[in-house]
Amino acid sequence: MTLAEWISDLPLRLENLADQLDDLANAVWVTCDEDRDRLFTLEAQIWRIAQTARKADETANALVPFLDRSLRAARSNVRRLFAQPVAAEDEAKDTIGSVASFLGDYISELEVLVESAPPRRVAVGGAP
Repeated sequence: MTLAEWISDLPLRLENLADQLDDLANAVWVTCDEDRDRLFTLEAQIWRIAQTARKADETANALVPFLDRSLRAARSNVRRLFAQPVAAEDEAKDTIGSVASFLGDYISELEVLVESAPPRRVAVGGAP
């Protein structure tokens, strides 16, 4: 799979993660409005990453730094949900763990694809 293909597939995968967080935020397990807001904020963060990737899949190489930073920030925010749990139920913990795991996988995949991508040649004057 090329970097461009991976970026093209990424929005749908991220939207699925955002949907899982939305479902969790709307579940009866989350009884505190502050915890619900934290989940909705994380959902929105992941959704924005997906939409940015969807709009920019033509410029895959230019998007790499944004994706790297954004996916790492989202994973960090998911990990905070473990430090300050939003629900005690095992299913909620499993959902949050699954989101964190998938984000970690996406970061690893991005790193591998960037390392294996052929170097870009730039002619004098910046034209490819």
